[in-house]
Amino acid sequence: MKNARDPFFTCDLQGNFTSLNRACELLTGYTRVEALESNFTRVVAPEYLPIAREMLSLKASGDIETTYELALITKNGSRVIVELGSRTLHQNGMPIGVQGSARDITARKRNEDALRKSEEQYRVLFDRNPQPMWVYDLKTLAFLAVNDAAVRRYGYSRECFLGMTVDAIHPHGRRTCADCRSEQDLRTLPPW
Repeated sequence: MKNARDPFFTCDLQGNFTSLNRACELLTGYTRVEALESNFTRVVAPEYLPIAREMLSLKASGDIETTYELALITKNGSRVIVELGSRTLHQNGMPIGVQGSARDITARKRNEDALRKSEEQYRVLFDRNPQPMWVYDLKTLAFLAVNDAAVRRYGYSRECFLGMTVDAIHPHGRRTCADCRSEQDLRTLPPW
């Protein structure tokens, strides 16, 4: 535990730290002495305290291993998102504390958030584009997504579109969608 790259700690069933490694000091900014004089409530972000207390309570009730995410507040006030894995410590068959390790996932969470926002922006641009747009599978040519402009232009419902392939709207391969259009309707469509 002493030379581990990931932060490792132990605490009693009240959440008071009983040991920690150098990686914990580096992650939180608190020295070993400061940490050993404190409780997990000092470092766990307030909105995560209920889950931290619930996990501690589970450990007190038996031999439990858990993995969950928490935000920590470091000594300098910055936030770090960690994935915390912990298990119950026993003495003479009785639960006496918790042993845990933390992995800093702040960068991963930041990247996931940036990707989610980018996907939302793409979705808005895709959906609001006045030109017909679609996404299709290159192997099967099946539609995966269509925007409202494509639905208006070609007259198929979104559900019907998603049940067809690209050749249904291609000028050289148009065919009907049994539930959506008639052959007559297809002849009146403008080319791409």
